[in-house]
Amino acid sequence: MKKRFATLLAVLLAAAQLGACAGGGSSASTPDPAPAAPESSNPSPAADSPAPEESQAAPAGATKITHWEMVNGPAATYGDAAASIVDRFNAENDQNIFVELQMTPWDNFYQTFLTAITSGAAPDTSTGASGQPIQYAVMGEILDLQPIVDQWNAEGSSVPSELPPGGLQTMTYDGILTGIPWAIDPRGFVYRTDYFEQAGIANPPTTWDEFLDCCAKLKAALPDVVPFVFGGGDQMGGQTILNFLVQNDTGLTDENTQADFTNSRVIETLELFGKLYDNGYISEGTASYKGSDAEKMYYSGTAAIWFNGPPAGLKDYPDVEKVSAIMPVMKGPSGSSARNYIWMNSIMAYTQTESPDACRSFIKFWIENELPLWTEGGCSQVPSVSSNSSNEYFQNIWYQKQFAELIIPNSVPTCYPAPAAYPAFSQIEGEDYYGKALQAVITGNRDYAAIAQTAHDQIAKALADYAE
Repeated sequence: MKKRFATLLAVLLAAAQLGACAGGGSSASTPDPAPAAPESSNPSPAADSPAPEESQAAPAGATKITHWEMVNGPAATYGDAAASIVDRFNAENDQNIFVELQMTPWDNFYQTFLTAITSGAAPDTSTGASGQPIQYAVMGEILDLQPIVDQWNAEGSSVPSELPPGGLQTMTYDGILTGIPWAIDPRGFVYRTDYFEQAGIANPPTTWDEFLDCCAKLKAALPDVVPFVFGGGDQMGGQTILNFLVQNDTGLTDENTQADFTNSRVIETLELFGKLYDNGYISEGTASYKGSDAEKMYYSGTAAIWFNGPPAGLKDYPDVEKVSAIMPVMKGPSGSSARNYIWMNSIMAYTQTESPDACRSFIKFWIENELPLWTEGGCSQVPSVSSNSSNEYFQNIWYQKQFAELIIPNSVPTCYPAPAAYPAFSQIEGEDYYGKALQAVITGNRDYAAIAQTAHDQIAKALADYAE
């Protein structure tokens, strides 16, 4: 019953998102993608995905599996880097397994995967959005990857201990390890060090009170500069308020995965955004800004603090890059410690495969040998295996280094304070209930209790629907 309901709900949500996402876009949990192929009106794998990457021919009698790899970096380099890992696996594995690589754009990805899976045409393995493994596990479509972890433990491998703390637990649903994190997609605050200096700010803020004080000083010293900018009109709005929620020891649910959006810590968070808006610390038009608008404002010098992921685009603005830095994590007034949140993006396999052991062998190899996705492919995220971040490549990219040192060790998963990812999260994220609460505040509504209650009821209904 739950599987049938989850499938129906996913189809209905996809239909709603298809209208909302006309023209392309990515999930809230995805990085800003490189330009991708135009969307097809028919989101089937054959129509919506590029042809498989050129690779060596499959040997006679080989076990063939197909891997769909999302475009997680520049289109000009990322596909070749992914192909190099696949080619190595095909050449080196002793089980006569042959992997066919298919690069898959983020545009319309939700419908692409849903159509493939519900029509019986799922890939064998794939990467994807943060909530994707749990979403399809509810439908009975995800292969258990625990045998990979068991094999690592038997080998004495350090990989399990190098994965993000709680990462495997977060990806476990109903006793099944639904995915293994291959990359971390962190969020943080990029700021202008020269503007802080001009405003007499000696150190970046570590509390909300200090953050408000910084914004006040920036506004006074630089009247033509917006103190704080973020995309309030798309998924970045939800991502922004979620970061402040976790800093104040709360989230979308409580630790028992029950709706908890009316507590005093949520109200404090909504009140913070009311202060930011009422004092002119964010633009009046923030509710209409896309993430790309906020990015342009920061790069053009008209914003001092910008909420986003690692700012890879700064390389095209060297004058701005040389006066930019990453803020340390902050703590809210009711927070027990300073923190941000991270998306954990996983690699997964599907139960429709005819070769589950081959899928697990490939995924194990992928995790162990993923470094070229960054050093050759320019991946925009951060490796999940911590030792990879010590590679010289990351030490030479200042923002990757600062995210790795300041943000990731002090971050929690997006499901916080719930102990693990939960099936309803995909719907809650997709419908952006919490982002709509933020929008209400930054368009002038000050009935914080009513705003919180509306979002709470929506979250509670989504949780109840998936529990049926």
